[in-house]
Amino acid sequence: MRSFLFGIALAILFAPSASAQEFQPAPETEGVARMSPDGFGIGMGFGYSRVGGEWGEALEYALDADINLSYLFPSGIRIGVGAYYASYHVQPQFGAEKVSNVQLQALLGYGFPLGKWRPYGQLRATYVRLRLEGHHGSGPAPPEGENTEPRQHGLGGVALGGLEYIVSRYVTLDANAWFGMFSTQDMNLSDISAPDVSQGRSWGVRLGIVWYTDP
Repeated sequence: MRSFLFGIALAILFAPSASAQEFQPAPETEGVARMSPDGFGIGMGFGYSRVGGEWGEALEYALDADINLSYLFPSGIRIGVGAYYASYHVQPQFGAEKVSNVQLQALLGYGFPLGKWRPYGQLRATYVRLRLEGHHGSGPAPPEGENTEPRQHGLGGVALGGLEYIVSRYVTLDANAWFGMFSTQDMNLSDISAPDVSQGRSWGVRLGIVWYTDP
């Protein structure tokens, strides 16, 4: 009987502790991990950029746009492709309006999850096309919808660092800064009395949003 009563007393003594352990809520970090997005993502951002080097002697600033499709692995590695567009204002003394910069990009990056924040870094290899917009020179204007102004193609690279804020399992807000270099064949800008250019450096900041699908 004494052994029986002693067993009941032990059961009563330890029962609350067992119940507390059974119903203890999961740590907050586990909840964040469950909502951390991965899988395919579509990112879009808009920003401000400037250009230096030889191209910097002819161009000023630009408003730009970036869109990319990527896959984010649970390990934090990201691979993808993207497109970039910037419309640069030409230095006032040259009398032209804009030079467009179109890029196709392949990207490789890595993210470091810190709760709801995810700092990351990326390297991007780029195909570049620059073109003088509008009509210049003494010849007749081309038919509407056509652009016969000088254009050049080349290659470049971009290093990008950013920070994502996890809004939900499917959405993050993104802010980043980047620096890039590119090189094209010599581009003749004599129609606007600007020197020939072939190399440039660009940098900028951008704000955007990323939508993720189920992995």
